Amino acid sequence: MWPSTRGRSTGRSGPRWDLKQANGLLDKVGLTKKDGEGYRLRTDGKGRVRIELMTVGGQFIPFTQLAEMIKQHWQKIGIDADVKETERGLAFTKTANAEHHAMFWTVGGSENLYLFPRHVLPVDPAECHLGMPFARWYASNGTQGKKPSNPEMLRAFELFRSAGGKKEAERIKIAREIWKILVEECWVIGTVRRVARLHGRADRQEQHGQYPHAADQRPAHADAQHVASGDVLLQVVAAAAMSGTISEEMPGRYREGSGHA
Repeated sequence: MWPSTRGRSTGRSGPRWDLKQANGLLDKVGLTKKDGEGYRLRTDGKGRVRIELMTVGGQFIPFTQLAEMIKQHWQKIGIDADVKETERGLAFTKTANAEHHAMFWTVGGSENLYLFPRHVLPVDPAECHLGMPFARWYASNGTQGKKPSNPEMLRAFELFRSAGGKKEAERIKIAREIWKILVEECWVIGTVRRVARLHGRADRQEQHGQYPHAADQRPAHADAQHVASGDVLLQVVAAAAMSGTISEEMPGRYREGSGHA
């Protein structure tokens, strides 16, 4: 799900549209019963599996329209998506309080993992849509927030912290390993690929020299593996990051789930 940030070293292919596999995964976690309209039912008998997709209106990308497209896609696998357009300040307050299911935002800045990790790794409590309790736990060395139960998130935290004070070659090696974890765990779900420009970033065509000034807009050492290419700039930030899973029981606040979706 990370076409731009998987890097040459991850060995991952791009995302695929596989309706049979998607339905199979949902069946596997026990979501087999459906209502008369074909929507999957919660295992606790409390109606449909419904996930709220929170968007921010009036921004640089039409997040709400994109969410409506995803809502249509999810209908084909029996998931009821509830698109909620929200004012930016309110949306950020909700994510800070872990009161959302999934939020649409960008990963702008995360092409340099060490300078701006907050959109792909929950380590910065100044802003975190991936699970604020985790960011507070990391930033406070475990005295606040909530410790992740996902061992891969803990490993990513350890790697990220260990990079401080290392020489560049070692930092790049560590960042490559972190990106492998991010790609495999998919705490952030990519939705749009090869956006031409956003916040001054250049697309791949520009990076290869068709537009001579594009290189001036790229960070130093942009070919290093701790810097991702800029062709994927929109991501869905999912509340599933709290446990690395998506649960049918997500009414208002994050809950730990038991099955991957």
